[in-house]
Parts: sequence; C-alpha cells; structure tokens
Amino acid sequence: MQCCSILVLSKCWILLSSNFCFLKLIFKLLRAGKMPRNRIKPLGTRNYGNYKPEILDECLEAIRSGELTQRAAETRYGIPRSTIKNKLKGRHMNTVGRARTFSDEEELAFEKHLITLSDYGFPVVETDFRYAVKCYLDKKGVKIDRFQNNLPGYEWTKSFLKRHEKLTSRLSSNIKKVRAEVGAKDIENYMENLKEVIENVPATHIWNYDETNLSDDPGNKKVICKRGAKYVENICNHSKSATSLMFSGNAAGTLLPPYVVYKADNMWTTWTENGPAGARYNRSKSGWFDAICFEDWFESLFLPHVRTQNGPKVIIGDNLSSHISLNVLRLCEENNVKFVCLPPNSTHLTQPLDVAFFSPMKKSWRAILSKWKESASGSKFTTIPKDAFPTLLKELMASLAENQERNLMAGFEKCGIHPFNKQKLLDRLPENQPVDNTVIGEAFLEQLEKKRAEYLTKDGPKKRKKKLQVPAGKSVSVKDVEEATGILEATNKPSSSKQTSSKSEKEKVPKKKHKQTYNSSSDEDDVEMVLESDGVSESFSDLEDLQEESKKAEPTAETKKQKWKAEDFAVDNFVIVIYNGQKYPGKIVSIFDHGPVVECMEKKIKFWRWPEKQDRMAYDWDDVWEKINPPKIASKRNQFTVPELDNFVE
Repeated sequence: MQCCSILVLSKCWILLSSNFCFLKLIFKLLRAGKMPRNRIKPLGTRNYGNYKPEILDECLEAIRSGELTQRAAETRYGIPRSTIKNKLKGRHMNTVGRARTFSDEEELAFEKHLITLSDYGFPVVETDFRYAVKCYLDKKGVKIDRFQNNLPGYEWTKSFLKRHEKLTSRLSSNIKKVRAEVGAKDIENYMENLKEVIENVPATHIWNYDETNLSDDPGNKKVICKRGAKYVENICNHSKSATSLMFSGNAAGTLLPPYVVYKADNMWTTWTENGPAGARYNRSKSGWFDAICFEDWFESLFLPHVRTQNGPKVIIGDNLSSHISLNVLRLCEENNVKFVCLPPNSTHLTQPLDVAFFSPMKKSWRAILSKWKESASGSKFTTIPKDAFPTLLKELMASLAENQERNLMAGFEKCGIHPFNKQKLLDRLPENQPVDNTVIGEAFLEQLEKKRAEYLTKDGPKKRKKKLQVPAGKSVSVKDVEEATGILEATNKPSSSKQTSSKSEKEKVPKKKHKQTYNSSSDEDDVEMVLESDGVSESFSDLEDLQEESKKAEPTAETKKQKWKAEDFAVDNFVIVIYNGQKYPGKIVSIFDHGPVVECMEKKIKFWRWPEKQDRMAYDWDDVWEKINPPKIASKRNQFTVPELDNFVE
C-alpha cells in the first residue's frame, strides 16, 4: 500500500513539474516578445468584461432609477452582478490592465497628425507611424521599457487604431502629380461655367458619360493556409486582357444600357447574345474607344434616349480628343444638347461615375468573375470567351440594379453638380481640408505644405527625345547609341565662329528636323543610325570631324572614374557595382574579359545583408565603381555595414 502511494505521488510530481516547465517556457517567450501577448492566457486568470462602457452606464442608470433590480440587470445586459455591486459602491473604478504609454493629449495629437498627412496626399503606413513615435520618444528623452529601443510593436499599433475610431488602415490608390496639381482656381472656373450651363436644367436632363474596362483578373483574396507559408497559390486561370465599356447616367439615377467594344477585326453573332437589354456591341483593332466608336455610341444609344426629353440637355465628360468631333458637336446643336468638358486631370474629383459608381461595379464584377472561373465551364478558359461575356455582363447589371439609382445620385451630389454646390467640391481639395492648428502646430503645417509644394513642383523642360533609325535586319548596341548622342550634343553646341555668322545666312536655312547620320564603324555595310531633333541642322561630311567635335564635350580624365581590367581583381574580392544608377556592394564570383559576375547585397533600413534569393548578375567593367574591404558584421542576424558605401557622398 505504501509503495502504491509513493508511485502515485511520484507521477503527480512529474506531471506538475512538466506543466511548470511548460508555463515557464511560455512566460519566457512572452517576456522576449516572441509570442503575441493576447493569445496565451495563464491559468487562473479571469475573463475580462466584454461590454462597452456605455452599456455599463446604461445598466447602472436603470438600477439607480428603480427600473430594474440588480439580478434583472445582470440578465438583460450580461454584466456580472459582482461588477454591478462594485460600480454602484464606487470600487474598482480604474481600467483593467497596465497604464497606457501615452496620455490622451499625446494620442489625440498623433491622430490629428495622421489625418492631416492623409488629407495632404501623404498617408502614413503603419511602419512609418511606429518610427515616428520612436522619434518622438527619443526627442523627449524618454525610455519605454516595453518598447524595444523605443520602437512600438505591431500589437501597439493595432490597439492604437482600435482606440481611435476616426482612423483605419486601408489600401491607398496612387494618383499622378498632374492630378494632385489640380487646385481651387481650376475648380472654381469650371464650376462657374457649369453653373451657367445647367441653370434651370432638371436632374433628368443632366448626363455624365465615361468609359471603363472589365478585367479578366478577379484579383487576389485572403485564404486560410498553414502558418509560415511564404507562397500561397490559388488555382485560377486569368490574363491581363480587358473589355472596354461606355456607361452613361443622369443626376436622377437613370442608367443607359452599356456599350461594349471588343478587341477584334470582325464581329460575330454569338458575341451579342444573352446580354443586357438594349446593350450595343462594337469592335476596334486596339480594343479601346476611338472616334468612330464614340460617334456610334452617341448616335445609336445616347441620342435616341435624349430625343424623348423636352428642353435643353447637358452631357458632361472628359476632354479626350476622340470624344470631340465636328459630327458630335453638330448633332449636339441639332438636338439642343450642351457638351461640357471636365477640367484636365480632375476626373477623380469631378466625374460622377468615377466617384460613386465604378468602384462598387468593379467589386461586383470581381465576385461574379471569380464565381464563373470556379465553375466547371469557366475553369477551362484562360481568358473570358467573347461568347460568354454578354451573359456575365447581364449578371453584373442585375447586381447593380438595387443600388444603381442611389449611387448615381450620390455621385452627382458629391461632385457638386446636382444639386449645384461649388463649395462641396472645393472642400474635397487637400488645401481646403479643415485642420486644427492648435494641435498640429504652425511649424508642422509649414513643413507639410513645403513638402507638398516641392513634390508638385513641375520639373524643368522635358528632355527632347531623339529618334533612332536603324535599317531593318540590322542591330545596334548601347555604345553606338551613346556615341551617336554625344556626337549630336557636341554638334549642337554653338562655337564663337558660328555666333559671328551673318543673319542673312541663317535666314536662308529653314527650320527643319535636325538629322545627324554616322556609321558605328568604318565598314560600309555597318548600321547607319539617324538621330533627329528639332532645330536648325548643321552637317559634317566626315566622321573624323564629328569625333573631333565630340571630344571637346567629353569629360576630363580627372572627372572619370578608374577604368578597371580583369587583372585588377580576383575571385572573392568585394566591390561596389552600379545598377540602375544605384550603388550596391557585392562579392566577385567569377571574372571574364568583359567584366565580373557579382553576387550583390541588399539594403534593409540601415544595414546591408545577403538576400535569401541570390542576386547574381554579370556586369561590365564600366559598372564596377571600386574595390572595397569585406563588409563588417553588425549583428548576428545576417546584417553588415559597408563603410566605403555608407560614408560615400556624391
């Protein structure tokens, strides 16, 4: 009996010790930051409240007013009775958990900064926000133990976004500089002109048209997979092809049938069957809308509908040259239609279809396309057969019918067209966004406006491209092109003798394209290249004269870097190479007469490291900048420093 009890006690001790070691390991990982803190709950801890503070206040108010008893309130609101008693007696009133790192004022300032940056067209990604917080702590001279090197973790960023409902994390869409340059003056001129045009015109008579395309790619979607998997693939045939469509709707929510343009030389009957009612189909060689397709849409689809409307009509669209023709303008005058063009590069602000209609349409299209590609018939095709496109388009139009009227009316309202509201459109410009100067600070706003102004400053005159003509069947090298370009630039430089030439001689030479011809070698059968540029031409008859002139424009020996040879290096030497204008350190793997094969490193924030996938490529000797010492180890995590490159300043 005594032996059995000893055996049982020993087994219990082994079980307890193993659990203790397991818990000790878990807490050690948590302390080191290797595991998320909100996924492992130690034994013996209680559940935290899953109710909002507003619900608790409502529960307490109902009890104090005598409307409910404590037990009835516990049942209705799902709050434990012990919690209700403590709150009524004023006990345990502090929030659960450790104190927040930043005060309410500091977090509110962070929120204002993030909103302002987004309004000015420079939204901040989560990583940049974390480093901004680190910079703030470093400048204050505060050390936060829970942050590694004062850098907040991803979990803190998520909890920060949860605490501030005005903020969220979304995918951003890039806009070009020319679109960002659209200012209040352009919008005001457009709206003043539009006000005169649409005065006393009802909503049913104000139309907007725009062309778009439906892609063959349903896009990526989140899936469940094994943790740590790097490449998660979903079997789905797709291509980069797309089909062009023209849509038109009015401010009252009426949408005309779509107009489809296929990429083809001929049309077939099956390409038009089982589509939306009233839809029309056409084709073009490029698959895009050209002047012929636009005129056909205007005459066959738009005009038959607006002819039934009495009084003046207005059609608003972009100012593409293919949309403006004499025939279209003549038809507008005959049918009392006023043709209004939007300001250039402003459709993301002023186009109702772009603002409120196309986004939900593309979302519905991706869902329909994904479902079709997963079906037995759709999984067989890489691209959408033109026979099947009308059926899918009909399904798309049916899915849009429920919210079609509301979306169209919202688009016209947000663009300030109907009801007419110029200020509503002006308020969407970044410079007109409301900003709290007391929180952001004048210095911060000045830097922000300066950054936006510098980014949007137009570059200097665009470098004129030069046409390169090569006979069919002949090849040309980069060296030939560079020599031809250098010769042309040298010949374009005026000399003192040319400046003193008489005006009468210059007047005799008409302006024409500047054409310089030379042979890349002395052989008569070699490639003849022609470089063309605007300006007055001056010809040289002999190649030697051209080369002498070009030498004057070449840099001196002091400004050129050293010319390397194969004997200057050996395998495993470290060098700096130039790729796409950037300098990268690397190790020579092999050497050839024309240049070495170098395995390069990649830059990660402030250190260099060897990439997981080898970056090995052959370089010319002209691309080798200099020989360097082996990189120095910065940490045990495959991180190095390259003093020769890090200290280099161009």
